[in-house]
Amino acid sequence: MSIQHPEITSADLAEIRGRLEAEAQARSQLLAEGDADGELEEGLRLTAEQFVADLRDAIERIDDGRYGFCEACGGAIAAARLEAVPTAAQCVSCVDRPLRPLGR
Repeated sequence: MSIQHPEITSADLAEIRGRLEAEAQARSQLLAEGDADGELEEGLRLTAEQFVADLRDAIERIDDGRYGFCEACGGAIAAARLEAVPTAAQCVSCVDRPLRPLGR
């Protein structure tokens, strides 16, 4: 998808990408140091690893031109949501949508 987000400029994307990349590098370094010291509990380590993966996924969506668009419905994710949760991959409507039981 190569559609321009209605609320995010190319300059905004470059800034967001830089912040996400810096955060991913810093978190990865902390993870490596914590693992080397044996200081991270398993649950904390897994949560931190998932956050780093979410950061990397957001960077990939920027690079692919998909950042800011909902992975579920394809609509634009509100800039306010992306400001609050830069790794958001779904709009609020889709996140809040209850799961439908299988087979219905």
